[in-house]
Amino acid sequence: AGRQKWKVGDLVLAKVKGFPAWPATVSDPGKWGHSADSKKVVVCFFGGEQIAFCNPADLEEFTEEKKVTLVGKRHGKGADFSRAVKEIIRCFEKLKKQNEGS
Repeated sequence: AGRQKWKVGDLVLAKVKGFPAWPATVSDPGKWGHSADSKKVVVCFFGGEQIAFCNPADLEEFTEEKKVTLVGKRHGKGADFSRAVKEIIRCFEKLKKQNEGS
């Protein structure tokens, strides 16, 4: 499962060296003035407008189970992480409602 597994708009937890797995969304590289890289996935982190080029192996799908785990872990990780967790949960719940309605 390489880069093709991930679509723009997918909600993920992205692992970047030196940080906990951080809530992010898969983004279009063109939106940020970059060309697509066949080996990397562009993500935009919640809690700020920062982007990163990640290896597909460093991304994991954001699921209901991950939501429960993150809510428990967010304390003590700083305000930015807490904000990022709140933002991804808001998006996740919105997508869930849209999918239930269709």
